[in-house]
Formats: sequence, structure tokens, C-alpha cells
Amino acid sequence: MRNDHRPLWIRRIQEGIESWYARHFIYPQFDSVGDAVEINAPWRLEVYGENISLGHNAHIQTSNTVMTRLCTWPNAEGKFGTLSIGDHVLLTPGLHIVCSDRVEIGDNVMLASHVYISDSDWHDIYDRTAAPGAHAPVTLKNNVWIGIGSKVLKGVTIGENTIIGAGSVVTKSIGPNVIAAGNPAKVIGKLDRKRAMVKREAMFAPEKNYQGAIAYLKMLKNGPNKTLNWLQSYFFPNRTH
Repeated sequence: MRNDHRPLWIRRIQEGIESWYARHFIYPQFDSVGDAVEINAPWRLEVYGENISLGHNAHIQTSNTVMTRLCTWPNAEGKFGTLSIGDHVLLTPGLHIVCSDRVEIGDNVMLASHVYISDSDWHDIYDRTAAPGAHAPVTLKNNVWIGIGSKVLKGVTIGENTIIGAGSVVTKSIGPNVIAAGNPAKVIGKLDRKRAMVKREAMFAPEKNYQGAIAYLKMLKNGPNKTLNWLQSYFFPNRTH
């Protein structure tokens, strides 16, 4: 359908179900979960393994066509890797993070759809039965933005504020405050340090009242919608609804 015609009461019921599901089935899979985490359709999020933590104000988006996965696996010593995700992050549909060593995601990081991050090769070059193979920690510093479909491989550190262009393959570390793209990813530009950087954390400042603003916007958008209009748009969609 062209627009969201759900009445406000329907939307609140759906959000209540999502919140209940996340609390009962998803949060227990994390070692720790921060405050004000939002996960839409949490049944499409897979969290597997030990040592996975999620910070405050994290937004996790999912899609009905692809799972979003956060996974740790045992290493050669039999211990699970560690996946640490900071505050104010944005994780989008099709994201796949898997580690047997250590993956650290800083604050205000944005990971676009279908990003793949791995700290391991998962098989030895000569002994294909040996796992997880060569591995080295991956670190995304604060305010990193990874473009759609990019891959970040073992041993990589990406510096603060840096942007990785869509479809890139990052095989070596990238410094801070730059734009990098390509396969393998290389620096193609620098950020203007004189310009102010507005980070995702600004949305959650006390004076912004993020939750109140979102609730008000939902009321404006969905309040006038009638149940009959919603049913009509669902079963008989057209260019007006």
C-alpha cells in the first residue's frame, strides 16, 4: 500500500505485541540490554551465542524478506567471541554480524541494510574442517556509517566519523574522518572538520523528548484514520490509499 493507514489503536496494539515479544524472547539472549531499545518485528531478529551486549537507545529494524542476525561462535579455545554494541546505534534489515574473537561497535554507529561484519575466516585455508580459522578483532569507532551491502572483514578498525560507501569490501583499517569506498575499500575523500557533526545521540537529548515527539507524530499521522479506511486500504489498495 502507498501509505500507512493503520488506526492509532491498531498501531498501539501491534507495538505492544512487539515490545512484549522483545522482552520475553529477544532480550534474554543478550548479556545486557540498555534502556529505550526499539526493535520492529523482533521475531525477524536472530541473536545467537554468548557475550552479546546492546547499548541504550538502539534502533533495530527488520524486514519480512530477510533476517537480521547478531551471532557469536566458539573459537579454537572453546570460548564464544564477544560482540559489543554501543549506544544510539542504528541496525537495519539484513545486517549480519558474526564473530569468534571480538567485534566492537561504538556509539552512534549506523549500519545500513545487508552489511556483513566478520572477525574470522571460519575455515582454515588447508584444513577445511578446522574452524573458525584465522581471526582478528574488528572495531568500528564512534559515529561510523557503513553503507548498504558493505563487508567489513577480520582485523579491521574503522576510525571515528568515517563513512564507508555502499558495496565496499573493507579488508584493511581505515582512519578517522574520511570517506572510503571500493573493493578493496580505499580513502576517496575527507570530512570537513570545520563543519559541526550532528550525531544520532542528539535525538535522545532530554530537551528533545524523543519518545514524546514520536508519539505525537504517530497521533498526527494515524489519529484521523478510521478502521474502515484501513481495511479498505489493506484489501482494496489504490492510488489514494
